[in-house]
Amino acid sequence: MQKDQLKLQLQQHQHKLQQCTLCPKMSGPAIHGLAIPSKVMLIGQAPGFKEIEVLRPFAWTAGKKLFSWFAAIGVDEKKIRTSVYMSAICRCYPGKKSKNAHGDRVPDKEEIKQCSRWLNAEIELLKPELIILVGKLAISQFMSIKKLDEVIGPTH
Repeated sequence: MQKDQLKLQLQQHQHKLQQCTLCPKMSGPAIHGLAIPSKVMLIGQAPGFKEIEVLRPFAWTAGKKLFSWFAAIGVDEKKIRTSVYMSAICRCYPGKKSKNAHGDRVPDKEEIKQCSRWLNAEIELLKPELIILVGKLAISQFMSIKKLDEVIGPTH
């Protein structure tokens, strides 16, 4: 498939994604990266409240860490954002854990199942040669793990 045709299909897919209302406990809009016909996909967990504010994935805490790792090997954020297709297990903000807990709620099994149609369609369209999984939820959807340290080595 030609890149222009694939880009158009990705744009149409993302437009449909914006109409999704399958997860009533989550708040939108659905967040996604640019419609880039790439052989590399970056898949995270779900957007945080800052990503919802700025309407782009990996825009806050996780993104700062992620892009600092890329910068350490000489690849800047703009290069990643314009050459890698960015996606997530769930596309809308799941909300806070609770009023007394710190951090965002992890999407539940039903939300993950509902959102899987969007991710599966992107994988089918892109046929990526490399998928970079970011975070425990994303890793656990593709690999059988209980703890992150089962798949992540020590920091040097």
